[in-house]
Amino acid sequence: MKMVCGIDVRPDKTFFSLVRLAKSEAYCLRETQLAIPFDGNNFSHFLQANAAAIVKAIEEEARALSISVDTVYLNVPWGLEQRRVVESIVPLGKRKKITSGDILFTKKYVEDAYLDWDDFCMHHFVLRYEVEGKSYVRPPVGVVAKKIKLKSLLVWVKDAFRKDIEGVFSHLEKKLGGMIFAAASSVSANGTQLISANAAGIIDIGYEKSNVAIFVEGNLLCVQEFAFGLKSILQELAKKHFIPVSLSQEVFDRYISFRELPYFKEVSIKNADTYLNVSTNTVNSFVKEYIKNEINVIIEAIRKDVPQEFNLTVTGRLNAKDGFADFLKSFIPQSVVVAAAGVGESLSYGCACYAACRYLERIRGGQDSFFHRFLRIYKEYF
Repeated sequence: MKMVCGIDVRPDKTFFSLVRLAKSEAYCLRETQLAIPFDGNNFSHFLQANAAAIVKAIEEEARALSISVDTVYLNVPWGLEQRRVVESIVPLGKRKKITSGDILFTKKYVEDAYLDWDDFCMHHFVLRYEVEGKSYVRPPVGVVAKKIKLKSLLVWVKDAFRKDIEGVFSHLEKKLGGMIFAAASSVSANGTQLISANAAGIIDIGYEKSNVAIFVEGNLLCVQEFAFGLKSILQELAKKHFIPVSLSQEVFDRYISFRELPYFKEVSIKNADTYLNVSTNTVNSFVKEYIKNEINVIIEAIRKDVPQEFNLTVTGRLNAKDGFADFLKSFIPQSVVVAAAGVGESLSYGCACYAACRYLERIRGGQDSFFHRFLRIYKEYF
């Protein structure tokens, strides 16, 4: 059994999850949020200034659970990575049965061909293999061929960036186990839908924006960004009632619920030297209608890339609100799954989970037994 920590840095807060890993388990023991915001300017400087406080909080939570955590995994904030879809034909030297070693060789060949010497490849997602005119989603191990054509999504950062981050955690006596692309973290936070569905969209609702990862047949197809998040909800609420955003945050925290309110209620909110009378039914209806419209815009964008039926998973900042899952199901025709309570407000849990198995990048053909065992335990636990 191993204890690790996933860290997810957001514009308004920093989250971390303590995760227990075993041969067939990946359990979130606790998700914690810290009032440590990232302004989006220089991530290395941010970590240098704040890593000590983050690690201190991790150690305090670990002691409270009577566990020890030496390894941390970092969810790289959306947009800090670089990514590119590439295609390349890789010769094998002679006609032969393709082995796992050949798959490793072809992936490394593609990385060397398209990345600079000072790039660090975080992930290499093979979207499609092609051998003698036939396409394969899974590695074509055992197929006879002289060459392989790969279509891949490469995700990378500069190696100096990686070394800076490793150095920060090493100085604090923590090992950086890896840096994970946010799209991979998002699917691992709710990965069960991708196994049973031909297509799936994952909406990660953040503070300043929402990011969408689209998967087809288990492979990452694309990532999109939308200017919708908790911040825009608060801004619209503030504009509607002519109040500061800080006050709309209080209204959102105290009075917004996605459950049907049993009766009409009016509350008084202090705004500077005056009081504002607000109907809880009115503010709830306004917020729900705004969120419904924005999510429908995102769904229509997904449909442009995935014309067939797809499953939809929603993670992020609204999942802590009571009744959010049922609210989504009330207007979305797809199968909707919302991250389980306690692991859904950030990608810190998904970050640690994906790092444990990296199932989207495994090279063996057939089923990944580790991941299927993990999904079975995940379903039973939640």
